Amino acid sequence: MSTRWVMVGRGVCCSLGVLMRAFMLSVPLGLCLSVQASAQTTSAADVTPPAEVTSAGPASGASGASAAPRFAPVLAQSGGLTAGDAARRAAETSVQGAIEREDVVIAQSTKERVFWEAAPRLTLTAQTTRLSEIEPVSIGGIPPFPQPQTNHLLNARLVVPLSDYLLRTVQAVRGASSNRAAAELEERAARVTAASNAKLSYYDWVRSRLEAVVAEQALEQASAQLARMRTLYGVGRAAEADLLQAQAFEADAQLAFSHSQTQQMVAQERLRLVIHAPADEMLTVGEDVLSEFPAATEARGLEELYQEGVRQRLELQALAKGQAALDDVSSVESSRAFPRLEGFGNVTYANPNQRVFPLSERWNTTWEVGLSLVWTLNDIGTAGTQASSVKAQLAQLEQRQNAVQEALRLEVVSALGALNQARLNVSTAEQGERAATAAFTARQRLQEQGMGTALELLQAETVRTRARLNVINAHIALRVARVQLDHAVGRDVRPAAQ
Repeated sequence: MSTRWVMVGRGVCCSLGVLMRAFMLSVPLGLCLSVQASAQTTSAADVTPPAEVTSAGPASGASGASAAPRFAPVLAQSGGLTAGDAARRAAETSVQGAIEREDVVIAQSTKERVFWEAAPRLTLTAQTTRLSEIEPVSIGGIPPFPQPQTNHLLNARLVVPLSDYLLRTVQAVRGASSNRAAAELEERAARVTAASNAKLSYYDWVRSRLEAVVAEQALEQASAQLARMRTLYGVGRAAEADLLQAQAFEADAQLAFSHSQTQQMVAQERLRLVIHAPADEMLTVGEDVLSEFPAATEARGLEELYQEGVRQRLELQALAKGQAALDDVSSVESSRAFPRLEGFGNVTYANPNQRVFPLSERWNTTWEVGLSLVWTLNDIGTAGTQASSVKAQLAQLEQRQNAVQEALRLEVVSALGALNQARLNVSTAEQGERAATAAFTARQRLQEQGMGTALELLQAETVRTRARLNVINAHIALRVARVQLDHAVGRDVRPAAQ
């Protein structure tokens, strides 16, 4: 009976560090601004916006689109794709799920084979034999009987494995049922994991689209600044150094925009592969990821979440079923050391029938029934070694179960910490974006009044762009952390009936 194992790392989600990829913007002086989660760890108390920040308006939350008006054509499109849609389509079309489904078919076939092997064995035989001629022998003056040279035989033999019913059949059927249940759980686990990964790919795609919008806005701003600087330089109101700085800033913005376009294309193709979208399907965003997120908080503590994961995760349930199957396999293998008791019966219809004396060329029917007790002493050794092998596999399975539980606890800790951190990062990033927008506006006024330099304005624009990216990353990270936590504790598992 085959026993299948669940790999420890199958249920583990992608880390936030991979999803929070760096989006680089450079200023002419070589200042490299990397956008990543660690850039958002400043506490709210450390960011105190000036008075003009209040007039700049909120950056996200319910009115997140107002701070970045060009996000509106991208987010929450009618009929657009949502994270839930991506998860459903990925689960339905999962390649790994299809592979595991074939394992369910194999397990079902194994279970059916156990039933057939336990049924009484009926053997039908039809045989025709041509015998060589022999010299007739007379005994005591009695004339020899004729010896037929052609024999015809029809035989039906029924064997009932009586000892198997007592020692093996129940355990074998139960083990096959456990093995099939484990296969079904593994299929469901594969589809649930595919759905969770699809959500992560979806949010990565949305992030890339929003980053492309920000990069496009930054490029337009840089081009506008360059055009303005050329005008000022033409009338002698700007130095050549200012013009060169504006050109360098515009070139860096062009590179950043090109990079964002490439990242958007890669993220979109990755999402298409995950959900198996046809090439002609237009993907639009049907979810407003910058709006207020109701699931931003988690009421349960670490220990409660861990226990919930132990109860809900399909991988652990599959391991438990596999352990039950191995227990039954161990019992079956141990029973092979005992004698085998069988009941048998034969019905023979032959011409000539060897039990009818004297032999004559005519059809006769005979029958026989009986019991046979067979004990192959070599089975004592082979059964013992096989049982020991199964026990070793059982010990391995127990250790795998412990390893999965340890990995599950770490997964829950990481996801819960990421959720709490992301929730704080959202408010911090929004406040930073408001401050950066106000600072840029103030720098524009100062430059118009001749009290600011072009470099200061370019730096302010860079900071504002980075702040907008921080807001995007913070909101995406919050949703990613919720997906990872829900998967870690098994909340994304649907009932088997669905």
